[in-house]
Amino acid sequence: MGYCYEYGYGVTQNYAEAVKWYRKATDQGSSYSANRLAECYYYGRGVEKSYGEATRLYRLAADNGNKNAQYSLGWCYEKGYGVTINITEAKKWYQKAAAQGHEDAKKRLNELNGSSSSSSSNYSSSGKTYKVGDYYNENGLEGVVFAVSSDGRSGKIVSMREPSDERTAWAKGSERRKSIGATDKYDGEKNMAIVKRIYDWKTNYPAFAWCANLGSAWYLPAINELETLLYNASTLSKVNSTLEARGGTKLSKKGDPRWYWSSTEGTYTTSKGIHSVKLVRMNFDESGEHGKDLTDDYTFTRIRAIAKFGNGASNSYSNNNYSSSSNYSSSGRTYKVGDYYNENGLEGVVFEVSADGRSGKILNLKKSARMLNWSNDSESKRTIGANNLYDGEKNMAVVKQIYGWRDKYPLFAYCDDLGSGWYIPAKAEWETIFRNKSLIESKLTDKFTDTYWYYSSTETNTTDGGVQCAYDISMKSGGNLKTKKNYGSFGRAIAKFGSSNSSSSYSSSSYNNSSYSTSGRTYKVGDLYTINGVQGVVFEVDATGKHGKIISVKSSGYDRAWALGTEQKRFIGATDEYDGEKNMEVVKRQSNWRSNYPAFAWGANLGDGWYLPAKKEWEIINREKSKIESELSHKLSIYFWTSTESNHKYNGEYCSWNISHTGSLTDYCKSRENNVFAVAKF
Repeated sequence: MGYCYEYGYGVTQNYAEAVKWYRKATDQGSSYSANRLAECYYYGRGVEKSYGEATRLYRLAADNGNKNAQYSLGWCYEKGYGVTINITEAKKWYQKAAAQGHEDAKKRLNELNGSSSSSSSNYSSSGKTYKVGDYYNENGLEGVVFAVSSDGRSGKIVSMREPSDERTAWAKGSERRKSIGATDKYDGEKNMAIVKRIYDWKTNYPAFAWCANLGSAWYLPAINELETLLYNASTLSKVNSTLEARGGTKLSKKGDPRWYWSSTEGTYTTSKGIHSVKLVRMNFDESGEHGKDLTDDYTFTRIRAIAKFGNGASNSYSNNNYSSSSNYSSSGRTYKVGDYYNENGLEGVVFEVSADGRSGKILNLKKSARMLNWSNDSESKRTIGANNLYDGEKNMAVVKQIYGWRDKYPLFAYCDDLGSGWYIPAKAEWETIFRNKSLIESKLTDKFTDTYWYYSSTETNTTDGGVQCAYDISMKSGGNLKTKKNYGSFGRAIAKFGSSNSSSSYSSSSYNNSSYSTSGRTYKVGDLYTINGVQGVVFEVDATGKHGKIISVKSSGYDRAWALGTEQKRFIGATDEYDGEKNMEVVKRQSNWRSNYPAFAWGANLGDGWYLPAKKEWEIINREKSKIESELSHKLSIYFWTSTESNHKYNGEYCSWNISHTGSLTDYCKSRENNVFAVAKF
């Protein structure tokens, strides 16, 4: 009866009812039910998630010979769920399960017995070290590394190929209408294990079956693993280069009209009663959800398998591009996730770290003393462009450009009061904190058990009763809500260590500190500034007033196309919305670019450092129009090109974004002629 309620066989799926019946059977000595009840506590189905209670119940069932519980108990000891990590104890329970024919237990036992239980067990069998983008071919696994541990000897790889059928469903038949509890956002191997417990899963879960057919180590990635692979432009580029060189199938690029399944179930049911799944949409900036059946004619969803090499459960994998030279801590000390940090006036716990351990991010030991509004009532009805999902420092910079911001944005004012370097985490930074929660919480003064919900610095495009929302993150479940900005939530600050104020990999706008004015003068929005003999007007500036961005005083004077000829029909990957300099670099790699890309050529002709503004840079310019327009040769009263491509086509021609004097954005064919301004960083 408990199983029927858990999976919806013959009754409406109801986890609470399943727990009730499993508990009754457990009390009567059923080891099967004790194991199922443990699963409910492990995944939080019908009860509050508790690894401690899950481990107690796994042990109860394991002591009575249940092989699945023995395997799960071994897993808990190996990974530290509800118990202290103990490899010897993990091996003991894996051995018991393997003796009864549990295949996954045999695999884990073989991996652990491949070397000692020390950290050397994480190493590849060859002893070779790897970095992101490297080709991997060991132990029967072939793929490309997309995430790697700090020592380079363990990590995750992506499969060389994917199915040719772009309509492979996540689930089929009646299974589409069920929530099976495959909700882990960070480890698809856990979701794969849940699917494998379901009767006839290879028939009813085609996406998972395809991955499993590659071999026992392969699985469908969780949503965070998929985002790590696909949303980091540098990682995606390196992986695709290796896939192409080795004869593999390249992954879709950002802007392609294709989606990738994750193994993580979603939160809603479609109008047809189909349960949803989280996926990465390559033509959008953030992940979404879709029904498990995938019946829409316009949708093409792909599958890619991943696998772990070494001890793939490491919490400190990185695909971040931290500098390994100038970002060192002043003491020369190296750090790992969970270490206490107290240098240069910053005190906290490391939650993210570079490969060499000498730069990264820390979480403040304390939360805000009370709940704070993201913004006050009058400001809460508008968006300000603080929508970066990955770097809260960029969102903090946007807030600080607003007149009277300390009074209008209480959450950010609290953070500023902590001192230089602190900022409110972006949505993805909060997700990283949650992923490493077990490693950092013991060092915090204010534990997450005291307060579960925290504001991120990332705005959404959602309104609630006319009030704009921001992402609110749960440190209990890792989930998020779109919460009204004036509703109130707790704040917590993070900071970057290493060269957190000068490295372009950390800086809110990639400013170069070496470009400080030699006079020592500080600037504000609206001031004139000259670079290489070309005059501009400051439209963005940091808190010191010594570096920022300027827009050229003069415009192109007449309209220019974004691209000409056959280049109009090409998508070149100039998609950065925040930094037009990156798009400029993409254009400069094209053949005969000065002739074929007139808008970019005009900016480059002003001299070194000048480039066509990206989409978000133009939004800032438009927001500051009243302060800068009087200095410009051409009023901001028409349309202007941005350097940011869109993924749309019209009459066979790709489009790019342009912006109007009202601030509205439209994507037009690249052959359209618009006026052009250039920007530069100082």
